[in-house]
Amino acid sequence: MSFESIYRSQTNVAACVNKLVRQMTVVPLKVFKVNGPDNRSPVTDENNPLRKLLSNPAPRRGELHLKQWLAMPALTHGNGLVAKFREVSDGPPVALLPVQWQFASAYAEQGGPVEFWSTSQTGEERVFAVEDSVHLAWESPGGEIGTSPLEQLGTTVRLDDAAQRYSTSSFKNGVRPSMALTLPPEVSKDAVETVREQVQTTQGGVDNAFMLMVVGGGAQVQPLSHSAVEAELIAQRRVNFEEVCRVYDVAPQLLGDAANASYNTMSEVKKMLYQTTLLPWLDLITATLQTQLIEGEEEFAGLEVEFELRDLLRGTPSEELAAAVQGFTNGILSRNEVRATLGLAKLPGDENDLPMTPTNNLTPAGAQGDNRADPNNPQGVRGGAPQAIEQQSSTRDSGA
Repeated sequence: MSFESIYRSQTNVAACVNKLVRQMTVVPLKVFKVNGPDNRSPVTDENNPLRKLLSNPAPRRGELHLKQWLAMPALTHGNGLVAKFREVSDGPPVALLPVQWQFASAYAEQGGPVEFWSTSQTGEERVFAVEDSVHLAWESPGGEIGTSPLEQLGTTVRLDDAAQRYSTSSFKNGVRPSMALTLPPEVSKDAVETVREQVQTTQGGVDNAFMLMVVGGGAQVQPLSHSAVEAELIAQRRVNFEEVCRVYDVAPQLLGDAANASYNTMSEVKKMLYQTTLLPWLDLITATLQTQLIEGEEEFAGLEVEFELRDLLRGTPSEELAAAVQGFTNGILSRNEVRATLGLAKLPGDENDLPMTPTNNLTPAGAQGDNRADPNNPQGVRGGAPQAIEQQSSTRDSGA
């Protein structure tokens, strides 16, 4: 079977691929302007050429489609390929077009990097340079052309396909009286065929399973039991499911496996999905876009892209509230930053945009290190705490 037909017919494969592709596509892809070392700012201008290209890579297509064009074939064929379209030969790319991997061919010198691609998906072969492509793949032992996970699951897929066909055939053709019918030797072949047809009519199929069988003419019935293959069929399919999850690095609980799932473990399993499974893929996509789409294009100079995972890794409401309170009390976040994290409206007043200085970091008035350089804040800190500390110090000095 082709990799495409495996995806279409194998439920375990489709479940893993769909889970990863759909989770990757909903992660926002942000564009940033690099202003200097460790200094960048988000690009909010909708007319920015890179942001415009990523948000509208082709007519009637958006950012989610672009991510699918790269991720879906990479998870099924081991490679994702997108072609750049330029209005003029030396101009910037104005569109990105998906290349179906099953119709693509790579051309290179023996042992060298790919120099150009060709595709026959439109009915005729079309060739384009490697500089006009974005190729997503994990390096394989053979080079930059990736290896399909379904190739690694070849034996597993064949076993699961055989198990499915066996089950289908048993339901379609099975005679389930749980008995074997033995006729006397003198019965003619025509009579045997007639009896066989009658038994098939009255006992064959799912709806007639285990019905009472009545025979005559010296016929004998013999009890039968399930074969070893039938007895282990469910266990074998369980092993196949776990092997598919193992290759795609997806926890079985995320695909509806309730055997080892619980409310307490699901939140951790979800975090593991992003931290250990999706994060390498997202990093690969951003690195690929950076090196093969952005770099070398004058229109995209000084720009970079990154996936925003913050919203997808948010904890429970109680966990978020505890983290927000800790950030505020430690002087890391202001009141308005905390409220924005919790989805609350901003408070008026400039003081709510400044972090609070923790009490243990306040410097008593007159002490070494006291900073009174700011005339609007002679104590060097916010609020009335310094005056209180100074008053306590004076009280102690007076012997009270």
